Amino acid sequence: MQTVDGFSFEDSIEVILIDDGSPDKSVDIIREYQKTYNNIYLIQQENAGQSVARNNAIKIAAGEYVFFLDSDDLLPPDALSPLYKLAKETSSEVIVSHSKAFNSRRSWYIEDHAEVASAALRKVKFFHHSILVKTPAPWAKLYKRNLLLRNNIEFPVGIKLAEDWIFVMRAMYKANHISTTPHISYLYRGRDDEDNPSCTQVVNEKVFYDLTKVYELTLQFGLPERQTYLAKLFILRGLLYRLAKYASDNSIDDVKPVYKHLHNFLNSYIGDKPLRVFTPPRRLPLLLIYHGFYSEAHRVLNGDIKKSCFNKGNEKDDRDIIKELLSLKE
Repeated sequence: MQTVDGFSFEDSIEVILIDDGSPDKSVDIIREYQKTYNNIYLIQQENAGQSVARNNAIKIAAGEYVFFLDSDDLLPPDALSPLYKLAKETSSEVIVSHSKAFNSRRSWYIEDHAEVASAALRKVKFFHHSILVKTPAPWAKLYKRNLLLRNNIEFPVGIKLAEDWIFVMRAMYKANHISTTPHISYLYRGRDDEDNPSCTQVVNEKVFYDLTKVYELTLQFGLPERQTYLAKLFILRGLLYRLAKYASDNSIDDVKPVYKHLHNFLNSYIGDKPLRVFTPPRRLPLLLIYHGFYSEAHRVLNGDIKKSCFNKGNEKDDRDIIKELLSLKE
């Protein structure tokens, strides 16, 4: 609320706050703000989750545009006015802006967001600019509310990971025009241990089923080949990011059903070509799962076979990588 309190509240701005069964005094604080501002609205729900909260906010919003702010994050001064102005000038239904991450030690730009925002695209179609796939987060974007309503665009309920991406892709897919701006509209609170974020992340079996489900849902968009390829890379990065943590916390017998699921997913939807974007050491676990070497993949993920033992270079043949692995095991 402190970041929102810094705005000059005009009749054209409304703030919708969702209390999802918070055990602290958040509701009391919000009610105090409501005594001062008549355009702050409170929705209370009982642990229904972020997707339900956002969907409810979209339904009750009265404004022409919608902007999402997560509870841990902040808005810089004059965050929204330039986005609104650009939307009106270009008749764009989605505005993609720049963002900045921060923690207690430092601040930094998010590389993919910077690439898209700095492109300063004007009135473009989603199909024509593949880099738009690189901004999966719903924040730092302004959406025309009517776009969301007329196309029934909502956050998927029941998917705990990457549900944002489905919402964002659908919105940009359906938008008549999209514009981007280097204006910073969002301050994302990163972890203080950003050098090793997976150590604090809860990774369970459902994470992997959710990620693969997200890709299957994107197929309904009929994306061009280039954007479909980038969607595959997005999912692969998500899998690689979480596999080591999951493998270290579980035995091979426990994780084998997940490995089998990923094996079927990789062979049915992804193929081996996108894996080659990553260096051999990085792609090795998924490469082994792709070929059905579950025990070997588990050993690599647990550090029993160091990935640093493998020569780097994206052009290395996958068969040579597996042969090299087998020689290291002897």
